[in-house]
Amino acid sequence: DINKTLPGGNLNAYQLTNKFESFQKLGKQSGIIYYVDAYKTSKICPKTGFVNLLYPKFENIIKSQEFIKRFKNIKYHKDEDLFEFNFNYSNFKKDQKEKLEQDNWSIWSNGTKLINFRDKDKNNQWTTNEFKVTEKLKELFDNHNINYNSGDCLVKEIVKINDKSFYKSFIFILKAILQLRNSYSDFEIKQFNKELRNEFKERDYDYILSCVKDEEGNFFDSRHSKTDEVKDADANGAFHIALKGLMVIDKIKKLDDVDEKTKIDLRIPRNDFLNYVVGRSN
Repeated sequence: DINKTLPGGNLNAYQLTNKFESFQKLGKQSGIIYYVDAYKTSKICPKTGFVNLLYPKFENIIKSQEFIKRFKNIKYHKDEDLFEFNFNYSNFKKDQKEKLEQDNWSIWSNGTKLINFRDKDKNNQWTTNEFKVTEKLKELFDNHNINYNSGDCLVKEIVKINDKSFYKSFIFILKAILQLRNSYSDFEIKQFNKELRNEFKERDYDYILSCVKDEEGNFFDSRHSKTDEVKDADANGAFHIALKGLMVIDKIKKLDDVDEKTKIDLRIPRNDFLNYVVGRSN
């Protein structure tokens, strides 16, 4: 809460270096650098703490079927026009190194995701496709006679398919659903800026869109974020790195007595941090 202009304030940070006089006096080192592990920090939903640890990848039909069987439920909600994938992370993670205290999650085929690819027709330039995940799933299921309108669990119907192209498409769509950050290429953003001029808003072309509902049943969308919420992927990374600082402060506050002899473990294991973010969101 310190005034931002005072030493230690946001606009007057402490410098962990000596005053610079010359390169000769500087020597080999001046000050201390603190490294903060950026693991997943820009890819965590700021509202729910959800992070993609599924890592779907197509290898072959059998492995794809085994992967899909681990979902507790895959079904279509007609009233919301969305597909829900419900699962326990513990069914997917064998080593349990990234075990979350909140095991059960539901991801949804929410909104439009931006898929970047190199376009051979445009000299291999990065281009973006707008990918409506619910429509793509419907199209895939319709083409393989999977009746999703019943609202029943689709897992058994899906794994009956014996078509390599089906599973390639299914995994691709699932990866798109899990994609948190959605961005047009730098070239395209510059073109939009040039065409729209004063009406251009970069947040519309580089945004976060969550696939997990918050406590109010909403999906976080940075294009409609409030002033005190993250506005894009870079801000999301900064927000979660700042939460690591808050996690350290919370560790210190929980200690009863602290003096110069107290040894405080300020390490932030990756799994502990993921649990901290999820616990803070609940």
